[in-house]
Amino acid sequence: MKYSDAGVDVYAEEKAVKELLKVIRPSLDLRNEILSKKGGYLKIGKYYLSLSTDGVGTKTLVAEKLNKYDTIGIDLIAMVVNDLICDGFEPIAISDYIVVREPDEKFMKELGKGLLKGAKEANIAIVSGETAVHSNMNQKFDLGATALGMTEKVLNPTAKEGDIIIGLKSSGIHSNGISLARKLFENDEKLLREVLKPTKIYVKEILKLISNVDIKGLSHITGSGFLKLKRVASGAKIEIPEIPYIFNKIMEKGVDFDEMCRTYNMGVGFAVVLDKKDVDKALDLLKDGRIIGEVTKEKIIVNDHLISL
Repeated sequence: MKYSDAGVDVYAEEKAVKELLKVIRPSLDLRNEILSKKGGYLKIGKYYLSLSTDGVGTKTLVAEKLNKYDTIGIDLIAMVVNDLICDGFEPIAISDYIVVREPDEKFMKELGKGLLKGAKEANIAIVSGETAVHSNMNQKFDLGATALGMTEKVLNPTAKEGDIIIGLKSSGIHSNGISLARKLFENDEKLLREVLKPTKIYVKEILKLISNVDIKGLSHITGSGFLKLKRVASGAKIEIPEIPYIFNKIMEKGVDFDEMCRTYNMGVGFAVVLDKKDVDKALDLLKDGRIIGEVTKEKIIVNDHLISL
């Protein structure tokens, strides 16, 4: 079974997004402050600023099925702030977008609990937002957010062959590949609760690491799984010694290892690339960090499996 069997065709999505980018990319030339056509950051005074936008996908449907809404806000904040720190940006402020089928005070209160907890974990202020009522929407709600990050120095990837990759543990599936997990565990409340576990926020420990160690690349392992490492390294050889429970349960349903590594984090929610000489210091600073591999000349290999699109 593949991710596409759950109705998610990542290849078609990529093609569609490319068409959108072709049309809107000239807007980047409208402002001289925009310094990166790829990362989209700008400089004002001595500071660089960057925006990150994301949502939680169909994890909202899992929350609705279980009638549990007090943690999904953590996922929303995690998805945007974990992306920001990959380029060295400290998350400062966030604005959320909440769409509901109908106004529901109890639901909004529960949602707010997760948003506040996530904000505290990321040390970010929720400064604004928009709530819209779409009465004809099939699902109960949907979420999105945009966060602002700031730094005096942008972290550009400088990884080379032989550099070490440290993996930070995930808390579970996080917020990617949910449609496939929902399809597989539709009537299994125990496993759906595993799927609903909130995404881990890595902000504080990564910012501390950046301040103390020479980082050569950072990667938030989300959609596309370990292929995300291609953003910071030419290739990588990864060893995952222990695959967490939820991912084994998915594989038991017929999803092969290669597809898993293209879709899920497999227990590694965030990756740090650095020189061998800095490994010990980094491991001292990271609570759940462990060496999972090294940078190679090309290709992504996980547990001796070639992972490709």
